[in-house]
Formats: sequence, structure tokens, C-alpha cells
Amino acid sequence: MKMAFSRVLTVFLVSIALGAWAAPPASVQITVQIKREKESEVNNGQDNTAAVKTEKVSYALTLKNVSFHDLPDLKLNSSSSNLPDWTVEYIFFVERQKLGEKKTSVPDVQRIFGLAKLDTLKSQASTSVTTKTILLKTSNLVGAYHYENGGRIKAEDSIAGFWVRVMQDGTVLGEYRMPSSVAQRGWEKE
Repeated sequence: MKMAFSRVLTVFLVSIALGAWAAPPASVQITVQIKREKESEVNNGQDNTAAVKTEKVSYALTLKNVSFHDLPDLKLNSSSSNLPDWTVEYIFFVERQKLGEKKTSVPDVQRIFGLAKLDTLKSQASTSVTTKTILLKTSNLVGAYHYENGGRIKAEDSIAGFWVRVMQDGTVLGEYRMPSSVAQRGWEKE
């Protein structure tokens, strides 16, 4: 019994020693800032009964390597197949309302996916990535027009959520969700 205990203790101590030498997993901190471009206004619809405003929105992502080792650049080292693949993946969840639909109806939620490759990110250094631009529309009836069914006379697209992941070969190194409940929508769902 004493011999079995010493073997278990030896295995335990060796595993602790080896674990101490292994590099800790990389960690990336993500901060997000919205970028809005000028709005444009256009009248459309039959007999100019609706006005439409559009706005272009994107996000500026600042990624900081908070680990104590560098994240290599796959683009520069693409000849080596054992280097990790560092990517930034994101999803916009955009609610699209429609003129004339019932106010109680659930708006369509469009998923807009994006992907960017990361450059080398030195230990404790930051880099910036800008998402693709999405178009948000606001429509409303002009004049004294209304829908007989009580449908929407104003329809606004809005960002219902935004989810970012910094990935290394399928492992999440950093994640940002706005709001945090956006995870309930799921990453893979269509």
C-alpha cells in the first residue's frame, strides 16, 4: 500500500512539474467601438408615400494579447502547417422590421457573418480590426397615410446583438457578446 501511494504521488508531482513548463493558453481581450457613417434620406414607394433613411454601421475591434507569449502571423508563416490559425470571427444580429407588418409580429433577425485573419500579436500588444459595414434602414409613411390593419407606420432596422470570437484552430481565446444574452441565439444556428 505504501508503494502504491508513492507511485501515485510521483505521478502527481511529475504531472505538476510538466504542467508548469507548458505554455499557458493565449488570452485576448476585446474592446468594441461602434462606427457610424452619415445617414442618407431617400423618398420611395408609390406616390412618395414613404421616406427611407439609411445608415452605415461597423465596429472597430481592439484586440489585446494579455498572455505572455506572441501570437504568430499565419500569413507570414503559411509554409509551416503546424502554426496555429488565428482568426477573428463575428456575427451581427440585425432585426429587420417592415412597414405594414403588425407591431406584435416578431421581426426577422438576419445573421451577418464576418471573418478576419490576425497579424502577429506580440505579448501585451494590441491590434485593430474593423468589421464589414452593414446597412440599417429606417422607413416611415409620410403625410396622413396609415395602414388599415394597424400595421407599422415606422420600421427601423436595429442591431439586436453582436458576437465576436478570437479563435486559434477552433479554440476560443477571447470572446465579446453584446448583450451577453446573445449566446442564446447560438453561434451555428441559421
